[in-house]
Amino acid sequence: MPLEIGHLSDLQFMIPMNARRILEIGCGDGTLGASIKARIPNSFYIGLEEDKDLALVAQTRLNKVFDKSIEHDEQFEALLKLADQDPFDAILIGVSAEFLFSQSGLLSRLIKLVCAKGVCVGYLKDIRNWEILKQKVAENSNIEHLALMDQAEVERLAQETVLQSFTGAGWTVLESKPLIVSKIQATEAVNLAEMHNQGKSPSAEGVVQNGSALGWVVSASNGAPDTPIYIAALAIQKVAGVNEARVDYPLTALKSLPNVKAVWGQGSLTIPKDFKPGVLILHRQFLNSLAVARHIERLIDAGWVIVSEIDDDPGHWRGYVDSNFIAFRGVHAVSVSTQRLAARMRSLNPNTKVFENAIFELPKISKKPTMKEGRLRIFFGALNRMADWSEIKAGLIPALSELRNEIEFIVVHDKDIYNDLPEFVRKEFYPTLPPADYLEVLSSCDLSLLPLRDTPFNHLKSDLKLIESCACGVVPIFSEVVYADTPNAANLGVMMRQRENWGDALIELVRNPQRIADFRNSGLTYVTTQRMHSHSLGHRLEWLQGLIANKGRLEEERRERLRSMGLSSLEVHESKG
Repeated sequence: MPLEIGHLSDLQFMIPMNARRILEIGCGDGTLGASIKARIPNSFYIGLEEDKDLALVAQTRLNKVFDKSIEHDEQFEALLKLADQDPFDAILIGVSAEFLFSQSGLLSRLIKLVCAKGVCVGYLKDIRNWEILKQKVAENSNIEHLALMDQAEVERLAQETVLQSFTGAGWTVLESKPLIVSKIQATEAVNLAEMHNQGKSPSAEGVVQNGSALGWVVSASNGAPDTPIYIAALAIQKVAGVNEARVDYPLTALKSLPNVKAVWGQGSLTIPKDFKPGVLILHRQFLNSLAVARHIERLIDAGWVIVSEIDDDPGHWRGYVDSNFIAFRGVHAVSVSTQRLAARMRSLNPNTKVFENAIFELPKISKKPTMKEGRLRIFFGALNRMADWSEIKAGLIPALSELRNEIEFIVVHDKDIYNDLPEFVRKEFYPTLPPADYLEVLSSCDLSLLPLRDTPFNHLKSDLKLIESCACGVVPIFSEVVYADTPNAANLGVMMRQRENWGDALIELVRNPQRIADFRNSGLTYVTTQRMHSHSLGHRLEWLQGLIANKGRLEEERRERLRSMGLSSLEVHESKG
């Protein structure tokens, strides 16, 4: 029974993003598997699908597809043989509740296929409690029984039996929740119940919550998971993909792990009451406010480890400079995006860790039809790059004139650069886009221009624009500044010194389609094997766990740095600063 991807976007995030081997029971046409593999491209993904037509499509998306059910002994034995050699890390199963209950040994079979602490995520369909309730009303059930059709009976019917099926097979249930699809139908059922109960339904809200479920999603593990780790993060308001790259994506990856509890917000943050002290990440926060400083000190006293996250030169902002970089000196550790930036930050806090920017999910590379003349699409999309553009413009304009019938420009973010392009250039402009839309536009292009001047500020930037181009199948022409630090950069595109003639490089590339194809393949290989968030997940978790284990020593070092600044805590900084 294939899973309906439109209803199950959250289900994907319950699969650990460090899973190497994944099995999906009832994979349909492989849509869900393809989406998961876009985040974990190096995973080996096996699907089972009885519908031979769907299985044929799935074979184009997954690593291996069997067109038999796991109910067949020979199919199970084949999977068991594979698991004996290398167990699965995760299993996905989407079946009707009726099927699960009738196949009492199914979950017991599945647990034999996963590694210790491997997970099973089950989507149990056809638990439509609003329909049950309507049926009871139609049957004129007695008022007392009808009144109980809220949390008590709904959970007993739709949840307890499901959970018992998992625990009875040896699984440790991690999470269970209703998959809410249509509250309109559930509200209709509640109204019927209230009519028969004179408006005294004890928990109409419970009926809506549970009765509107299309099904239940259950996550379970083969044995108890590792000790939970709690992570919270406060980011600045979203701007041009900065938050996503440094907060949203890495924490979403971490949260996919069974032992990680994570929450984050932009501009404000509420830490759930059931969270135990863990790691609080502060993304681009100055910590120069007395109220904020006092709150951070209270969290430290409660046992939290505080990390400052920065991915640009902190000297660019007066808030950091005027406070003598208290945001980095006055916390336990710092995370950054490049080795160059780490070298700068370690003079402020030696507990600095590098996590390179990475790709969360490979975009679907479906090239839009270019102009009828077969023009190549050239992408330019970055913030505040007018000065960088100006240095390459002189050599580029003659080339644009020569190529006027072969190319078109796509500009994102910077209207000044769009306006600065000659009128004879075919061009299209997009305002600042959220990351998913940004990558969609980028993936419709063929080449990208990534100029960076030789300035101290630019040298502390990351290569995110380069790896985004590679992930989208776009061949970059890029500056030696910053991008030369990327391993094997010369195999990913054309590397230029800033004052070299970028126009000549553009002409040569446009007229050499084989070279474009070679660069595109190299770029995709580099990203899918080295620069995904799934690649750094284990290292990030290990670092965070180490911070918690060593918080006593880290706190002593933090207080010593504050004393060297003439401060006893963050709280007194504002009055002295």
